[in-house]
Amino acid sequence: MTKIDRTTWHFRVTFVLWLVLLTIGTHLPQDPPVEAPVFESPDKLLHFVFFGVLTFLLMCSRWIKNVGILWIILTAWALLDELSQEVLSTNREISKEDFLASALGIFAVLCCYGAFRPPQLMCMKNSIVDSLSNVKNWLLLSLFGCAVFCVIAASLWLGSVELYGDQQSQFAMAIATVLSVASTMFFLKHVAGIQFDALKHKKSAGLILFGSSLLAVALVCTAQPVLINAWVLAMFAFVVGARTAWATAL
Repeated sequence: MTKIDRTTWHFRVTFVLWLVLLTIGTHLPQDPPVEAPVFESPDKLLHFVFFGVLTFLLMCSRWIKNVGILWIILTAWALLDELSQEVLSTNREISKEDFLASALGIFAVLCCYGAFRPPQLMCMKNSIVDSLSNVKNWLLLSLFGCAVFCVIAASLWLGSVELYGDQQSQFAMAIATVLSVASTMFFLKHVAGIQFDALKHKKSAGLILFGSSLLAVALVCTAQPVLINAWVLAMFAFVVGARTAWATAL
């Protein structure tokens, strides 16, 4: 088995495990709503992030190589997942907002399809494949990413409660997600020994990323969505902006 075959196998196993855990999580019994919950779940943002992760894993598994078919299958699965929740006796109802958040998470990640396809990135791609062919590196990256996410999310959430007396669960999760993904990518860079020599236009990319960040902040502060959560819109704008910045940097 070649290194790329081992890497693909790791992605496939991880995808199946994530799919099972995600399906179980979305079908667990839901407690009746209360006026002052101990923890306010960032439900819509969870759908965006978790279905985005599912999309990334399936995309890297190389089971489905056509991005259009990939989008149709995953969007249909998100819809089926939402519709099936009301069939079971779990105190859950069909939510258009949840489905739209999941669909946006899927679409946002699919926008990153082919990010390493340009020929000048072949060396970088090979380094990543070599690194991810090792189970030890998978465990290190997973534990590192989860630890960073948990520490940042818990710190921001507790800080908002202590300082302002108000739970900022969505803010905590959004910031923790972005920073944990960025930190894990830099950790992967260190583990794989990746060089960014192929990125020739870093200043232009930085400006686009900065602009995307400002747009995300503006959406959170000003958006009055009916069906789409403001934080979901902000994360979608940031992911698409980051993909645009990456393409500009080449």
